Amino acid sequence: GKEIFVSNEVGWGVIPEQTPTREYMEKLAKINRELAQKADEVYLMVAGIANRIK
Repeated sequence: GKEIFVSNEVGWGVIPEQTPTREYMEKLAKINRELAQKADEVYLMVAGIANRIK
């Protein structure tokens, strides 16, 4: 069946100095990359508009 994952894009902002926040951003970015690599389709939503990037 079809699975849909929804996540935040964390790589476009300022990288915080606080270690826990930075670690969270790095882990989420890694998970997003791994899911995107395995997915047949990937969309980036910007201002309510779906942009297909894969």
